[in-house]
Amino acid sequence: LCVQCEDYKGVYASQLMKTNKYQAEYYYKELPGVLNSLQNIEIDRIDYLKHVMEQCVAAEKQVAPIIAKCHEDMKCIINKVDPVIDSDLLIDRLKTGNVPPHDLTFEEIPSNTRTKGGTLGRKK
Repeated sequence: LCVQCEDYKGVYASQLMKTNKYQAEYYYKELPGVLNSLQNIEIDRIDYLKHVMEQCVAAEKQVAPIIAKCHEDMKCIINKVDPVIDSDLLIDRLKTGNVPPHDLTFEEIPSNTRTKGGTLGRKK
């Protein structure tokens, strides 16, 4: 029984040493390697994002003078708007020359004629 206990104790010690070796390898070599790889990926991602943002700012700076010129032109055109003259131009453009019809005259119905109801109906 004591011999068997010693054998098991040796197996246990051997397995414990292997476990500690694998644990140390994981925590001191493999995990730091994975974390460093993830950090490098993140650094590359941030660097790319920085590059894209720099390009956006450069493009906006490049078109800023064009936009400013458009704004100046728009302001000049807005200042030229004259509501009275513009409405007169619109009226002149839409004039047809048609005159309103004359007033309708009152037509008296002769008293000696007999009227029937339903004057809009057909004669038989």
